[in-house]
Amino acid sequence: GWIIFQRRINGSVDFYRGWKEYRDGFGDYNIGEFYLGNENIFNLTSTGQYDLRIDLEYNDKKYFAQYENFKVLSETEKYKLKIRKYSGNAGNGLFYHNNMFFTT
Repeated sequence: GWIIFQRRINGSVDFYRGWKEYRDGFGDYNIGEFYLGNENIFNLTSTGQYDLRIDLEYNDKKYFAQYENFKVLSETEKYKLKIRKYSGNAGNGLFYHNNMFFTT
């Protein structure tokens, strides 16, 4: 199965936030507007091998991007993003963020 760590449905939760909030997570899972938190994502991805799937809808069309070996490193490593092989129809835009540190 998949672990949903970010969801945005209607924009009711402001995602313009600082480091601490992105580290700890914010929003409300029940209304479908939330971010799980970088520390939680780090803890999850440090214990196994995961793929990342991004689903989005634009102009009533559905798109996805999937990456193998998704990992977020620790806070001391500034939650660096690690991804590998891309597949999907949404474009490989996240590739440019591979090995980059998290910023707000």
